[in-house]
Amino acid sequence: MGIRCEASRAFNFIYRAQVGEGMYEHELDHVFVGRYDGAVAPNEEEVMDWRWMDAAEVEVELAANRERYTAWFGLAAVPAAEHYNGLRSSAT
Repeated sequence: MGIRCEASRAFNFIYRAQVGEGMYEHELDHVFVGRYDGAVAPNEEEVMDWRWMDAAEVEVELAANRERYTAWFGLAAVPAAEHYNGLRSSAT
């Protein structure tokens, strides 16, 4: 996404999901969280589309349209936001 920021390890998880007829993802994913307030410059060869949503919007969107997103995102988004919010709360 063309960003650099300090990030801290939040959690990791393993999942297995069917992603097509006879095709599966089975991954160990590591999730890091950080804060960035600058411009976003995604590599067009790697990123088809993107948009900014706050954590509450993501939760609503996943509840209504989970099939629009990769399996890993549906599993990681809300816990990542909760972890980040916990870090912010402990810093104040």
